[in-house]
Amino acid sequence: MPRVEVSIAGQVLDVKYTQTLMKRSDLDLWHVLLLDKVQKGDHLTKGDAARLKKLGLVEGRYPRFFVSGKIAAATGGQAQHIRKRGFDNRYYRDLLVDLIREHGPIGPAVITELFMYKLPDSLDEDQKHSKIRNLTFDLAHRKRLIENVGSARGKGALWQIKVRPWDKLKQNPIDQ
Repeated sequence: MPRVEVSIAGQVLDVKYTQTLMKRSDLDLWHVLLLDKVQKGDHLTKGDAARLKKLGLVEGRYPRFFVSGKIAAATGGQAQHIRKRGFDNRYYRDLLVDLIREHGPIGPAVITELFMYKLPDSLDEDQKHSKIRNLTFDLAHRKRLIENVGSARGKGALWQIKVRPWDKLKQNPIDQ
């Protein structure tokens, strides 16, 4: 009977990870190899990435993918999965509002200091700065919870909780 042997050159980062994936009957060898590339941070083609995403094996945006929650759970990488995935926007908005409420008015440097290590590992530094700008914009212009009391934009901005007329009515005159 003919026999085929395949040798795949490369470095295995975590033998348990690869062995766990190989035990899954729903994953063929090709998918296991692609997931190994994801784990190592190697580049995937758009086609391979789309296939893995369609099967629910990876999350994220091209070209920065990470293994999905179900793969992370199967391989013991739950904590790393959450570090890469991050949290929902409400969590980050609540953090920013808490920071400003407790210590405001707050400048961009303090906001950046808070978020650079809270945002997902899957984002690079420019993406993290963009996410911070988007969160601030959302709270200021869509939710209208904060306002800039510093200079127009950028490094001179100072963010504070927006005081609304009805908030003043709720204050106790004795406290003033």
